[in-house]
Amino acid sequence: MEKQAVESLLLESLVSTTSLESLAKGYILTCKTEGKFPKTTSGYETALRNSIWYCKEQGFPEVQKLTAVHIRHFLWYLASEPHRWNSTSPAAKRQASSTTVNGYFRALGTFFG
Repeated sequence: MEKQAVESLLLESLVSTTSLESLAKGYILTCKTEGKFPKTTSGYETALRNSIWYCKEQGFPEVQKLTAVHIRHFLWYLASEPHRWNSTSPAAKRQASSTTVNGYFRALGTFFG
């Protein structure tokens, strides 16, 4: 019975928080519980993690004030910047393909939709 109470409190704190990070965590949890393919969920998780990083780097507002223009800025960054995420990863050092940008677009569309 204690475990259920703890889980309930965790869920309440997750749902009542409106930070972009907590909403993304809740969305990924929803994807998993809905039985989305693990590869799809992993792609969504990566897209959300990287977009949150970008929003913080740019000083974009919290989720309630984000606009389509903010998302377009992020997608432009993704498509045009050859050194992304302040990462040394080889994948982050080459320009993203149109397929990658489209995947991010779809992931963000489902998240914000």
